[in-house]
Amino acid sequence: MKKAVQIVFVAIVGITLLFPLIGFNGKGDVSVLENRTLAEKPKFSWKSFAAFDSYFQDRFGGRDSLVKLANWFDYEILHRSLHNNLAIGGRHGWLFYTDASDGDNLADFNKTNLLDSAQLEHLKENILSVVAWCDSNSLKHLFIICPNKHSVYPENYPYNRPSGITRLHQIDSVFRSLGVAYVCPLDTLISLKNSENMPLYYETDSHWNPLGAYYAAQMIKAEIEQQFPSIAFPEWRRDVEVGYTDTLGDIMPLLGLKKWHSTRPVVKNGTNLYTDYFERVESDIDGRFQTSTNNENLPSAIIFRDSYCTALVPYLSTLFSNAEYNWKQFREGDKQYVLQNKPDMVIFEAVERYSPTIAGE
Repeated sequence: MKKAVQIVFVAIVGITLLFPLIGFNGKGDVSVLENRTLAEKPKFSWKSFAAFDSYFQDRFGGRDSLVKLANWFDYEILHRSLHNNLAIGGRHGWLFYTDASDGDNLADFNKTNLLDSAQLEHLKENILSVVAWCDSNSLKHLFIICPNKHSVYPENYPYNRPSGITRLHQIDSVFRSLGVAYVCPLDTLISLKNSENMPLYYETDSHWNPLGAYYAAQMIKAEIEQQFPSIAFPEWRRDVEVGYTDTLGDIMPLLGLKKWHSTRPVVKNGTNLYTDYFERVESDIDGRFQTSTNNENLPSAIIFRDSYCTALVPYLSTLFSNAEYNWKQFREGDKQYVLQNKPDMVIFEAVERYSPTIAGE
């Protein structure tokens, strides 16, 4: 019996030692799980031991499973925060995007990115220039700033946010002082988040969910109706079906996670989806598509936007006879294109982390 136990023990140890070689990844170049390039196989030499070590560490069999297990153990058992230079795990299972090269949300949370007087004046001049151009060409216009996730839910960050004003407060003050058509739903979303029985942003994604976008779209709709008082716009209803998912989110891969719980609401207009009220046509140009409704009495629009507008599309598209969505920020070179297409309205949308350049760089 003792000999059998020894044989089983040796077999288990042997399999354990061989397992990293059995599933060795010798061909892949990119880790989807960690969103990075894997170490390349070095040329053999006595001086290349460290390079071979990095190559093996990146590619041994079962590595992805062990990374996920380690992250789960750190967060659930040891209650450590998940974090790297791209994202961070917060309280109550929330994940936050922090990539410094993509808007630097971490600096924004820490309030180390405030604008100085020259930058604020430059923003003001850009806004006035765009507004003057729109007015001179009889174009209705609307600026939209979509709040960062951490601005609405700072309490779910792994540590407390410093006191004092934010960069968004500075930008908001500029827009309001100019009296231009402008929507930023920050205060509305903060006031609603406690009365709703579900979050307004995905716990596992950097964006708001369809419910958060719906409340923002309501404010946008009210502004558009004010600019076109003689037009009868469609009525909206808020009927929500709540679902849940373990796989949705753009932040999970950045932290090496395959599954993480998130709320997934679906907002309907009665029994219909909002997408039932318009048709969508893709363009041959990257990042551009058009939507159209059957109501020719509605205005037309060209919308310059980023990824936050994706959740707004189902709602905004019901307000226009046709709308064109361009995944880019408006710049001087876009003026001729807009005038050639002659929309009734131009909408400029940007997420908070890129809002200083909404009217130009």
